[in-house]
Amino acid sequence: MHRGKGLRLFCLILCGASAVGYGVTTANVDARSFGRGPVISMEESSICLNVSDGETGILSGVTAQDAEDGDVTESLTIESVSSFFPDRSREAMIAAFDSDGNVSRVVRKITYRDYTSPRIYLKAPLELKTTDMTQLREFLQAKDCLDGDLSDEIRIVSEDGIRPDSGSYRVHLQVTNSAGDTTDIPVSVTFYDYDARQGNARLLLSDYLIYVKKGEQPDWKQYLKGLIRNGKEQDWNSEDSPEIDKNSIQIHDPADTDTPGVYETEYSLDSNGYIGNVRLVVVVEE
Repeated sequence: MHRGKGLRLFCLILCGASAVGYGVTTANVDARSFGRGPVISMEESSICLNVSDGETGILSGVTAQDAEDGDVTESLTIESVSSFFPDRSREAMIAAFDSDGNVSRVVRKITYRDYTSPRIYLKAPLELKTTDMTQLREFLQAKDCLDGDLSDEIRIVSEDGIRPDSGSYRVHLQVTNSAGDTTDIPVSVTFYDYDARQGNARLLLSDYLIYVKKGEQPDWKQYLKGLIRNGKEQDWNSEDSPEIDKNSIQIHDPADTDTPGVYETEYSLDSNGYIGNVRLVVVVEE
């Protein structure tokens, strides 16, 4: 009988200790905790943010208390943020320090309401007079909602190699942001004989790579801006408009905006002595 009381007393002590330990974990909202520094508490272990919320958003609702120093919330710092997981979430490692240099760490799961993958843009049609791929970089620009300008990070990957003669070749334009998200756009690059094109018209577009949502039905002719012939630029939206009408321009292979993917819509002109063509790269997104 006496042993039974002792056993029950031991169980009560053990359960009480477990409850205290569980209470600390609850204060950390089930976050994974490391070290013996201050106690880090969070209102939510998983949080959904706008990209613009930045570090302030990641630390919102997070506090730190130390047995000796008291409130050390101001010591909180974000040590790292992971790449995206398959569910499009990330994990932020948050640390707190006390005056003795002890550190505690917790992990907070973050997702974004308004995140978009890096986007690549073209400043000109992908047509070159030589096979020097370095010239192609002058036509490219990349922007990212997390990292800003990623133009210098663009990679150009050739599918079949580039030969030193005229023709079209398939390449992939790729860029990756700090969250490990990679955009990969397959496009055609054309190398041409400059002398053979003398006198031809060159169609100008307002954009050379666009992003549209699945189901959208763009007016493809809205991207027609004008043309250049013999070094002279003519704009349909100016007084010095071309001598031909937009309706004389043919549109080939318009993008299937009901199916996500990358498409190349071609504009061609053969009217009143004007001959020319240009491609618009269309990325259809979900």
